Amino acid sequence: MYREGGVMKSAFFIRMFPKETPIQLLIEHAAVLEEISRLIKPLMEAYFNNEDIHERMKFISKRESDADEIKFQIRRMLSQSVRTPFAVKDILDYLHLQDSLIDRFEDVAKKLSLNKVEGLDDYIKDKVMELVDQVVQSIDYLEDMIREVRKVISYSFASKLLKKEANNYVKIEDIENRVDDLSIEIGKWIYSKKKEMNPLDLIFFRETVLILVHITDRAENTAELLKAFLK
Repeated sequence: MYREGGVMKSAFFIRMFPKETPIQLLIEHAAVLEEISRLIKPLMEAYFNNEDIHERMKFISKRESDADEIKFQIRRMLSQSVRTPFAVKDILDYLHLQDSLIDRFEDVAKKLSLNKVEGLDDYIKDKVMELVDQVVQSIDYLEDMIREVRKVISYSFASKLLKKEANNYVKIEDIENRVDDLSIEIGKWIYSKKKEMNPLDLIFFRETVLILVHITDRAENTAELLKAFLK
């Protein structure tokens, strides 16, 4: 027992009615994901402009560490029998997917800090920036979905709110299809330069693009899981 504001509270009471809930912390974790996703476009622009991106990379890594702290909070809370509207396994599965998205953005930042690719023309830079825009948009829709979860729960899974969640999922699917098309266009450009550019640079560039493509695939998987346990 301890006293807060003159009221004695038991450990049981705290578990039943915590100030923070796993869903609230998931939303906070998602907010870090959205923040990091919005840092990728200026990072990529700086990279293409031959600017030093080290400080940008360090900041993204710091925010990834902040997200890890939230992740550990969620895991600790779930291990203490806190009441949740969803199965603990579903929450942990979702958390794993959402956290992996943050990790992939950090991977992009760290990878770009390792090497400067020479010979990228305006065409491919524009294609990559279009890819980045699509990636960020997919995270925006995913963020909308997780932010709405609290409202869905509050309104007892009202069909109108569930329909909005389903619509956001469809939008992410559409983005994933556009990203597939862009990845093919970028891939063709890469292979067209095999006799002109450093092979190691081409491999490095291809690997970076594939991380971005993988992010939209993972965003779709994450949104699909979220949609599934809202049914």
